[in-house]
Amino acid sequence: ICGFAGEDRAKIERMTSALVHRGPDGNAVLAMRDASMGHARLAILDPTPQGDQPMWNEERTVVIVFNGEIYNYRQLRDAENLRCRTGTDTEVILKLYERYGMKFVEMLRGMFAFGLYDTRTRKWHLARDGSGIKPLYVSYPDGRLHFASEMRSLMTALPSRPALDMRSLSLYLRLQYVPGPRTMCEGIESVPPGTVLTWSENGER
Repeated sequence: ICGFAGEDRAKIERMTSALVHRGPDGNAVLAMRDASMGHARLAILDPTPQGDQPMWNEERTVVIVFNGEIYNYRQLRDAENLRCRTGTDTEVILKLYERYGMKFVEMLRGMFAFGLYDTRTRKWHLARDGSGIKPLYVSYPDGRLHFASEMRSLMTALPSRPALDMRSLSLYLRLQYVPGPRTMCEGIESVPPGTVLTWSENGER
């Protein structure tokens, strides 16, 4: 998955192309005034076109790109009496967001990372599973949110190649890993496990 605040089809296509190896079953992009999203799909739960992403809610007010698997989505769908048109866990996420806002994330059991944009509030919501199984990186070139499953995707969106973070390099040489949210690249952060991140045009986080 990848996306950013703003509209630029060429940019989101570059970002998505950098992720094709993660989702060989197809890819798609969305570019509109306030939000651009891309998804490289590995079709598992619903291999039909109904499961394609980016996925809108029925009213086309909320759109999501999702990576991962929600193990208890059927239980949540049935317990909450959700009427779904697809067999995907992605649609269950959309339905739960409509009902509970981002508080629903604590109901999820699984491995996941997603980016969701609400056209009504003009806010972005990003989330990553509590164990940090699914990766999610963010950057803010020109003060605007950009996110992706891999740093290589983010790099295609940056105005220049990011510099090596020398502090992160020092930590890696001492610890043999880079503690999050730092990465080896200046200006790119890893979203911590179990985090819900909200961003809007007015700078709210």
